[in-house]
Amino acid sequence: MSKNIDLKPNEVSSSTKASMRTRIISALVGLIIVLPTFFLGDWFFFAIIMFVTVVAMYEVVNCGKKAYSFWLYFVTITLGVLMVMWPLLQGLISNVSHGHAYEYFTTLNISLIAMFIGICLLFLVVILHQSFTVRDGCYFIAMVIIIALGLQSLLFVRFFPSFVNKNPRDGWFNGYDNFASCSFAAYGILGTFMTDIGAYFVGVFFGKKKINERISPKKTYEGFYGGIVISALVSMAFAFIMSATGNSILPGIFDLAHWYNIVFVSILMPFLATLGDFVFSAVKRFYDIKDFGRIMPGHGGILDRVDSIVFVFSGLALFTLTFYGLSGMGGAVSLLV
Repeated sequence: MSKNIDLKPNEVSSSTKASMRTRIISALVGLIIVLPTFFLGDWFFFAIIMFVTVVAMYEVVNCGKKAYSFWLYFVTITLGVLMVMWPLLQGLISNVSHGHAYEYFTTLNISLIAMFIGICLLFLVVILHQSFTVRDGCYFIAMVIIIALGLQSLLFVRFFPSFVNKNPRDGWFNGYDNFASCSFAAYGILGTFMTDIGAYFVGVFFGKKKINERISPKKTYEGFYGGIVISALVSMAFAFIMSATGNSILPGIFDLAHWYNIVFVSILMPFLATLGDFVFSAVKRFYDIKDFGRIMPGHGGILDRVDSIVFVFSGLALFTLTFYGLSGMGGAVSLLV
């Protein structure tokens, strides 16, 4: 009889310890690659998000486990890339050239034209190929829009502080897109990852009652509540400490004078992160796959890591744009153009 069978409830097995070790090592390697671009911002961060977009769109197609043609991959990846970088393309088409990436991503712009063309092309594939069903077409469209909006929101949140607070005296390096400007995006990352980390460890040690085994067999209510509390407290503490030391993550919106925004969004983020996790888990269960890819050992594919991020940052960006417009600080919410 194996040792794992005789374990007491919530006792950590050797396989769980090995899984934790693999996940931690893989995460550290990912951080070494991503963190420099995150801190540098500007075109460096834009480039890494474009790479993530390409891999994510590939995984969207690949999870169907069917022999799709090269053109379906090409159309899906191209559509995703166009929708994420649309603010940049819109500026170039209008002959508006900027030296910094943050000057293009001042709002959210998801092209209705690109969306319409993509829908037409995908349903053309439905008509021409028997293996590509209407169900597949609807899945592709929904995933491309959700992921593209989320990744564009990530660019917006990373660049927005540089846009609203550009002051040459504040620049540490890389022009206006300085080190301090990444704290707003770091706030969102903390809220996302602490939900996952908190839910994982609380679930491992204290989890008993399953939430929905059909979608996610290992997730428990204890882990869910633990993730909510830990994430909210950590992200809230980060935002308040930054504000108290004179380095508000986003002055005028997330600072001590607007403490209620910090409290509300810090509590909202773990709910959005959990929703994103369950939505993508439901997709995996439907297509009967364990992970979307294998690019990150112990974590799966890119979509297995950005599932919560796209929901959290979409919500964070929409809240910021709404408050920014309604407060009279300038600008207005502009989503679909």
